[in-house]
Amino acid sequence: MLLTKFNPKEKELFNPHTGFKGLDRIIENFLEDRGSLLTTDWNPSVSTREGANAYHIDIDLPGVNKEDVKVNVNNGYMTISGERKESEKYTDEKVLRVESSYGKFERRLALPDNVDVENIRADSKQGVIEIVLPKVDSASSESLNVKID
Repeated sequence: MLLTKFNPKEKELFNPHTGFKGLDRIIENFLEDRGSLLTTDWNPSVSTREGANAYHIDIDLPGVNKEDVKVNVNNGYMTISGERKESEKYTDEKVLRVESSYGKFERRLALPDNVDVENIRADSKQGVIEIVLPKVDSASSESLNVKID
């Protein structure tokens, strides 16, 4: 959805003297949103933070089994990929609205130079995968897959 800055001078959409205000903007926003509604791929939210001894990455993946997520580190990048499958529990009902995103996803993040690649660990709790990237003095450029516990 396109965010627009609130303009207090445009308090009403319709004025009987001037007609519709902002109708063109509303139509443009709707048409831009339609493209995003038709895509099947999505990007889960990612939060990052830095502690004294490690970096932390949190990926919001509600409804995704940890077995359906792959975390790979290669040449200074971490790739998180997987798929959220559409629920089959609504097969007997008429679905009126779906706002959840489904499909394959992939996030690729550049890693800082001081990450201890050999000791990266991941944990899954309540639909959030936390990846802990310990810090070291020298960098490693190995390739490895990270197991999610």
